Amino acid sequence: MPPENAGAGEFEYAAKVVPFMAATRSTIGNAIGEPPGTLIIALPQSVIDHREFTTALPDLLGGLDSGQYQIEIMQGGGFLIQFFVLTGGRIEVALRSGTQQTFNPKSVHNISTDEISTDQDG
Repeated sequence: MPPENAGAGEFEYAAKVVPFMAATRSTIGNAIGEPPGTLIIALPQSVIDHREFTTALPDLLGGLDSGQYQIEIMQGGGFLIQFFVLTGGRIEVALRSGTQQTFNPKSVHNISTDEISTDQDG
């Protein structure tokens, strides 16, 4: 379950859910002894444009190297933070808030076909 929003603004909510998912990714990686896939962090435009976002990001990510995450604007609004576990994308871990989208339309072309468990071309 994602952290509660409890009426917080979008930036404040991002400050809860980004560390939550970074920690979840780390916990799962440690448990299976294999690094999970890239942490895709699709956030509302207002969060990315927030004056404190850039300086807060390293703390929010808990030390993830730049090659382990990707930040993008969530098309259509809301939050979608996801990663795949195990080679071949057999398990997807995703936090969705304010959206029902499975993938951020902007990042679908960046997700390896090895990480998608269903045929997306049909």
